Amino acid sequence: MQPTAGAVIIGNEILSGKFSDENTPHLIAELRKKGIRLMQVALLDDIIDDIATTVADFSGRYDYVITSGGIGPTHDDVTFEAIAKATGSALALDEQLDDLVRSYWGPNPTDRQRTFAHVPSQTRLVPHEDLSWPLAVVDNIYVLPGVPKLFRKKLAVAMTEFRSVVIVQRKLFLDVRESLIADELARFASSNPDVQIGSYPRHDAPDHSLIITLEGVAKSAVESAATVLTKAFKSHVVRVEAD
Repeated sequence: MQPTAGAVIIGNEILSGKFSDENTPHLIAELRKKGIRLMQVALLDDIIDDIATTVADFSGRYDYVITSGGIGPTHDDVTFEAIAKATGSALALDEQLDDLVRSYWGPNPTDRQRTFAHVPSQTRLVPHEDLSWPLAVVDNIYVLPGVPKLFRKKLAVAMTEFRSVVIVQRKLFLDVRESLIADELARFASSNPDVQIGSYPRHDAPDHSLIITLEGVAKSAVESAATVLTKAFKSHVVRVEAD
């Protein structure tokens, strides 16, 4: 079965347009390489209750939850507090993180700096030689920073823990209007739940006006679907492409 994921992008700076979201496009690309299906992306302000509700929902429905932003010694450092609320736990001082705080800021860090060391009680820390700060994981929730460079480093470490599958894909290129085959395609999709079927009109291609994509983890199911649809739409099929 294909693993699933949900992403929670946290920060007023994204919603207000002060900064562009660079992390979601990168996350989408990396998850696809692993064959993980990204089911939903939530873009949220720094509001604890909203984050907690969304994280709890995603955690119960998807294999992995990836959060971005809202961690650090700033006034809007709320992600860990929200995740603690989402998982029914409390924030607790982690001695390993406290040592890191002191080695970074000195022996007398401020209370705000020490927030870095307070995480949900069941947090698992994943160290890595490429990270100056370990990746924090709470249940199936992977807590990543919002700074794109740091996000990418920690995502690479998180990916080593994610289950991967190979996604098989076929593309059918047709010279037909989507509306003329939509009903037949809908019936086929409902009877083939193991194959993800996409239909995408194209208005600038010289030899086709529609692309149908077929994806799945079972090669036989995808190939069978491609064969059936190629026959069904044979008068319109320009070509069929594999991965």
